[in-house]
Amino acid sequence: QEMMMQAAKIVTIVVILIVCQCQVVAFAPLFRRFSAISLNNIKFSSTSLHAVKSHKVTLQHLGVEKELTIPENVSILTAALDAGIELPHDCKLGVCLTCPSKVIKGVVDQSEGTLDDSVTSNGYALTCVTYPRSDCIIRSIDEDELVSAQFSRDS
Repeated sequence: QEMMMQAAKIVTIVVILIVCQCQVVAFAPLFRRFSAISLNNIKFSSTSLHAVKSHKVTLQHLGVEKELTIPENVSILTAALDAGIELPHDCKLGVCLTCPSKVIKGVVDQSEGTLDDSVTSNGYALTCVTYPRSDCIIRSIDEDELVSAQFSRDS
């Protein structure tokens, strides 16, 4: 019931913003937080609603590969959990390092995360704040590997 109340509030805000011709795109981070309320495939703009581009993402976790189609505004972690893939996670804010992964192939946006640029340039990512920008292959890794990369003096 609480989710329905939140969804109703969001719909009200969206309608008001569209009617007022405001730039809803600036509110994208807010809407990402409510992806569980079926806002996954909608991109908001001042004049209309558009479908968000999706990409094929192959997740490699515990020796199993699963291909998912993930919209650009849904994190890898959210999509995996929705598909029943139990990736490790905790804060879902990109700060605790418990959802480590390695981008094997493809382009992702992880600008909301806290990893050092030298670490992300080596393919490391936090699935909770990683969004596909192309077809990708993402492999879950041990948290210790990412912690070593993030806090090593050589990075």
